[in-house]
Amino acid sequence: MSKIFEQGKNELVIHQDVARMRGTLTSIQSKGMNSILKRSFEQLQNNRTRTKFVFDTDTLLEDMQLDYKMGKKSKIETIYKPLDELSNKKFIWGTDKKINQAVFMQEFEITDETVTIVFSNYIRNKLEVINNALIINDFVTLQSFKSVYAERLYKQIQMWKDKGELILSIKDFKDFLGVPKSSAYTRMTNMKTKVLKVAIKEINEKSNFELHYEDIKKGRSITHFKFLWLYHDPAKYEKMEIDKRKREIKKLINMDFIVICCGGGGGMLQDSTSTAKRMITGRPKAEQMKAAGLPNLATACLSCHRQLGELSKHYKLGIKVDTVASLASEALIL
Repeated sequence: MSKIFEQGKNELVIHQDVARMRGTLTSIQSKGMNSILKRSFEQLQNNRTRTKFVFDTDTLLEDMQLDYKMGKKSKIETIYKPLDELSNKKFIWGTDKKINQAVFMQEFEITDETVTIVFSNYIRNKLEVINNALIINDFVTLQSFKSVYAERLYKQIQMWKDKGELILSIKDFKDFLGVPKSSAYTRMTNMKTKVLKVAIKEINEKSNFELHYEDIKKGRSITHFKFLWLYHDPAKYEKMEIDKRKREIKKLINMDFIVICCGGGGGMLQDSTSTAKRMITGRPKAEQMKAAGLPNLATACLSCHRQLGELSKHYKLGIKVDTVASLASEALIL
């Protein structure tokens, strides 16, 4: 028997075909689906022949961010509706080359203590991820998205995370994000305002990468979106430690400063063809530099030093970029 992928505590491992689901979901339904998939995969580690999957009711409620205590409904009443909709709604799964239509699950049973689920045959077969796995390394971030569009675009980006770019036709974009087919989303300006920009804004606020997009046109019509992203310094998610270090360094150099991720994309600076892309993805950093209103900026990273210096020149900011080492050497008293 082939070995399935292992799943870390804060990971979600699903088959890529499942991540390419086409169909509308509410945020609550999507969070429920993610939680069920994650915890089903965990149960498969111990029993590969399992046909029924049993979950703790309180855990599912928490993952779906449903608080039955806030209203008059019981646990069963609170969780019943989203699960009922998941069991009745048919979705399109997979790629254009091989389309599968199936419900997510065939049946479920709810008590105050447990939820028992029997998946559709298509989903049950895809649970045993042997190849074509999508590994989302931060399940907590995935579940934190308020916008279902942000959550589903985040999944698509994760499938191509090492490439740094993804091109989606407008049809695929709408299908993969579950954009309603109503007239309110027919006009491109409305779809960008209500879906695309909302998703990108929340992803940039909560994820460890900076996401941007470009229109690809045929004549005057937009036919595709091209997504570009660069990863942040992990220190963005260690704010308390950063604040502590900032205070300590401020005492040493008697100078205030602001922490900014450069947008240089790690080793991307070594690619001589990356300049145009770096200037696009670095635009928010240039805006942060300008908003800081400081004549000087310092970084301990040589790659950041080059990237921020090029941004200052490209966007005509007039900011002098130094290294922390050079400032420290100038401050030495011999």
